[in-house]
Formats: sequence, C-alpha cells, structure tokens
Amino acid sequence: MSKKRLIKTTLTLALVAALGIPGIALAHDEPGGDKGGPGKMHGHRLEMRVHRMQEKLDLSDKQADAVYDILKKAKSGPKCKGEKFSEKKRCRVERRAAVHAEISALLSPEQREKLEKMKEKREERRKKRGKRGHRGHHHD
Repeated sequence: MSKKRLIKTTLTLALVAALGIPGIALAHDEPGGDKGGPGKMHGHRLEMRVHRMQEKLDLSDKQADAVYDILKKAKSGPKCKGEKFSEKKRCRVERRAAVHAEISALLSPEQREKLEKMKEKREERRKKRGKRGHRGHHHD
C-alpha cells in the first residue's frame, strides 16, 4: 500500500469513526456485516471507533465504555426486515436515531455541541460529494 493511500485510509477511518459511529455500527445489518462473523461487528474495529470518538469528544473512560456497550447492543439486536428497501431503510434510520439519542444522553453539553458540529461538517461533505455514497442500492 502506498504511503499516500495509507494516509488517506487512516484519515478516512478516523473521520468516519469520529463522525458516524452510530450510523456505521448499524449500517451492516447483514450477517457477517463488518467482517466480524455472523451478525457481529468485529470487536477490534468497534474498539478503534470508540477510541477515536473518545479522542475527538474527550470522552471519559466511563463514557467510552458506555458508548461501546450501546453500539454492541445495537449491533446484536434483531435484523431490520421488510419486503421493500424503503421499509428496511426506515428501520435502520430509526435505529441510528435511537442509538444517537442514547449516546447523546451520555455526553456533556460541550461534547454534544462538538458531536453536532462534526455531524454538520460530515453532512456538508456528503452534499459536496453528491450521491457517490450510494453503491447500487435499488429503491422501490
């Protein structure tokens, strides 16, 4: 792997981990999602994400442990089901919102403000990128 690609990958992982942990943790609803085995997020990757979030938001060890538990519990929950893509998507959006709310409840007002600013920046970048993030998903 070239040095440029390694730096880009590392920065991308750091950004994704800090800005989208609830969404990422729940985005892999399929068995084996995130390459951790049937329906499980790989423990090391989850720990890395929580660690990066801890750094970006200055989480205490207690908060980081609680975030880890929330994400692990959410990931091990029942799979979103539905015949239509829109039903599954709605389920995932609702789950992400619930996880985000649960994590936000752990944070101080200053940490919540940092998290919201990070989320806004992520949304701005997504809008600039356009719809490149959609990987062949077929809508109803």
